[in-house]
Amino acid sequence: MVPIAMTAARIFLCSTLLFAFPAFAQNEKPGTLQLPELGVELPAEMGEFVFADRQQYEGDLGYSLSYGQKKGRISVYVYSRGVKDIGDGIESKAVETELATSARELQAYADTGRITDLSEVEIDEDLAAVTEDAFAIKAWEFNMPGGGATSFTFVRGQKDHFVKIRATLY
Repeated sequence: MVPIAMTAARIFLCSTLLFAFPAFAQNEKPGTLQLPELGVELPAEMGEFVFADRQQYEGDLGYSLSYGQKKGRISVYVYSRGVKDIGDGIESKAVETELATSARELQAYADTGRITDLSEVEIDEDLAAVTEDAFAIKAWEFNMPGGGATSFTFVRGQKDHFVKIRATLY
């Protein structure tokens, strides 16, 4: 499909560092986006991806920050779904369950017909090495209007919130 392993690896190296080492978080400065529940900030630009919008969801569904570029989109979701004891990292049952829930939600989206030929794919060794224990991860390939895509879902717990990053490149 899309040869993106190294591009995704570079992007998620930045994300991994931010979420795995909250001590890097500083006061808001121009060109940054605050994630106050987590005590971190994200840059307004990550490589070729530029901040596009922030969406607020109801209740425990939190919010998302979206980054875009011509050949893809990255969305960072921060939420709890009302789950208690999410913890930090990827070791909790809650994180395992959330990654499985994300997979079911993607399948439900495919069932609407908006994407076709959805299949889970093996994680590239380079990308797995970059994310290590910072994120639980799954990857899929699918077809959509305009061509094929590869999508990665990264999930971790951070200060009793889920942090889900979905990167889809066309």
